[in-house]
Amino acid sequence: MKPRRTHTSNQVYVLAGGNEDNDLWVHVDPAQGTVSSVWELTADERRAIANGANVQLTVWGGQPPVAMRVVDTPLGKPPNA
Repeated sequence: MKPRRTHTSNQVYVLAGGNEDNDLWVHVDPAQGTVSSVWELTADERRAIANGANVQLTVWGGQPPVAMRVVDTPLGKPPNA
């Protein structure tokens, strides 16, 4: 899985010494108190899930609560207005 920028992304976390492949684009919603990221599955990951594999969430540093869900948010930079 790879984190992806979406039309609703409004903040990016950049890994020091990394490159754009390490960027974590998120949507920060202060009213809800949430930070959400969207992840795109590879074709192999999609096949594995279709064949019964599961998705695991690992959190470092004791951040919970968290949630996972399916979304259809458009990927990439939003079109210019």
